[in-house]
Amino acid sequence: MASTYSMMGRGKEARAAAAEVLKINPKFSLEQFAKIHPYKDPATKDRYIDSLRKAGLK
Repeated sequence: MASTYSMMGRGKEARAAAAEVLKINPKFSLEQFAKIHPYKDPATKDRYIDSLRKAGLK
């Protein structure tokens, strides 16, 4: 949800969803997330990770 809201320009909702991610998993990291979620197209993966970063995840 954090990514979707971020891509839609709904920053407030994106940050709220990101806060939920951190509530469930306080050790969440985009670096680890990127390593375990394969994508065929690197550009797609980069857009997804960037949208999560914009939502407030690190």
